[in-house]
Amino acid sequence: MVRALDERHIVIRADFEYRDAILWQFPQTFSVPKRYRKHMMVIADLTDGVRGAIEDAIEAAWELQKSVG
Repeated sequence: MVRALDERHIVIRADFEYRDAILWQFPQTFSVPKRYRKHMMVIADLTDGVRGAIEDAIEAAWELQKSVG
């Protein structure tokens, strides 16, 4: 659901529609490296990102996981 990538970044699970929306709304906060483009994941920048947007993405990941399980 969420894991640390390094000291500044976390990987958050996100469905493709939600991921596209947050990438558009918060380009300084979220990114998707080439290796993650086919996966339901987004990278969040904890240092320079918008805290509320990251919190919302984590909550959405939790809801997504809950609906699968």
